[in-house]
Formats: sequence, C-alpha cells, structure tokens
Amino acid sequence: MRRTTLAVVLVLLGYAAPARAQRFGFIGGATLTHVDFTDSANPGSEIYHGKVVGAGGVVMVFPIASRVAVRMDLTFMGKGATVSAGALNGEPGSLDLNYFEVPVLGVVDLLGGRIRPYVLGGPSLGLLLGAYIYDPVLQGSTDFKYAFNTTELSMIGGGGVAFLTPKIRFFIETRYARGLNNIMPEQITFPGGSTSVNTQTMKTKGAQILIGVSMR
Repeated sequence: MRRTTLAVVLVLLGYAAPARAQRFGFIGGATLTHVDFTDSANPGSEIYHGKVVGAGGVVMVFPIASRVAVRMDLTFMGKGATVSAGALNGEPGSLDLNYFEVPVLGVVDLLGGRIRPYVLGGPSLGLLLGAYIYDPVLQGSTDFKYAFNTTELSMIGGGGVAFLTPKIRFFIETRYARGLNNIMPEQITFPGGSTSVNTQTMKTKGAQILIGVSMR
C-alpha cells in the first residue's frame, strides 16, 4: 500500500512538473481528528476520542486543463485524540501529533463561471514533527516521538466551492483524510536504548474544513 501511494504521488507530480505554477496561495482551518487504535495485548481498550485541532499552510496549483489542476498543499497539520481519564491520572488528557503534511490532490471544477463547485482527491505524505501526551494533572506534556514512525501515508477525498474574481480564487472545502499505515513501529526504542515489541496499532483519520485563497 505504501509503494502504491508513493507511486500515485510521483505520477501526479510528473503531470504537474511540466506546467508552470499559475497560482499560489494560503489555506487554513480546522480538523476533527481521531485515531483508530487497537492493542492485541489488551483487546477492547478504548481510550482515545476525537478532538478539534488547527491546520494551515500554503498551496501551489498546477493547471492541467481549463477546469482540471493538480494542487499541492504544504501544511502544518495537527492530529491525535483526547485520552480517557482512566488512562492517565484521573483527568482526561490528549495525544498531540504535529505533522508537516504534503497532499498532492487532483482538483476538478464541475462548472465554469465565477462560482465553481469542485471535487478533489489524492494521496498525502505526512512527516512527523512532534508527538506528545498532555497530562492535565501534571500540567505538562511528555515527548513520545520515539514511539511513532516518522512518516504517514494517507488518502484524501472531498469537495468545495470556489469563488473567482479576475485575479483571485477564494475557496472553502470539506475533506476526509484516512491514514493508510500504522504510525506506531513494530519495535519501540526507548530513550536510553532499551527496546520493546509493540502490540499496538494506530491509524489517523479526520474530517477537515478549510478556507483558502490563491492567485489565478
């Protein structure tokens, strides 16, 4: 699955590369993020729940045809979940994952004119910048980056509406992102060098609402 997703990214970039980037802009919004978590050593463990986090970055648009383009987003994306009180010190906390996310999305305008509904979809590569568990009782975060893989592959699908002026394209979109790979390694190396076999799997998912603007 990882190789397939990377191949799709390379193909889309290959189509986009010959074209000159016609539009640059900015994007930002919020994600209702969650994780699918299983633990073979503790079946039935349900300690993670959804939470709302922010996202923002820049966009580059490579036109392919009059209403078809490849869009690359360079974004800082929060992911993770809230953590049940029983898993910490009696108070609910949070798992905070920070990613530099690079979706490569095919964008198809369904209509011409100044108001353009559109659909979009494609793969996304995430690079982990930080991973923390926040404990409200201790009033601080513990660094758990060592317990996570440095990359994540996901698929994105959604749609939106663009509003065109002679020089600017405003847009608002909703999309769903689904992680494809387990973001936790099969073997965890702890600070100090000791190792342990990991029985847990975790995949991210999230519904995103984003607003952006780009030059035409």
